Amino acid sequence: MLFIYGLDTKPKEVRVTPDTTERFLAAVEERKHAMYRVALMMLRNPADAQDAVSDALEATWRSILRIGNLDALPAYLLRAVRKLPDES
Repeated sequence: MLFIYGLDTKPKEVRVTPDTTERFLAAVEERKHAMYRVALMMLRNPADAQDAVSDALEATWRSILRIGNLDALPAYLLRAVRKLPDES
């Protein structure tokens, strides 16, 4: 169960279904190597790239219900990596 905060800062309870979880994991499996390559090109350090991918996955999971169209999830995962701060 996730809590999403709206403009009124009161949490709104949102349930994540097993289908949502399965689709998220399938998208991660499909894009994990591409995510790592993008992060490695940006950060030029394997350990930092792994951390960046982990952070991007966490951020994507936390915002999964705002994505709306789960068919766009694979592309959203790559965008999440590119949005991370450049630490080089």
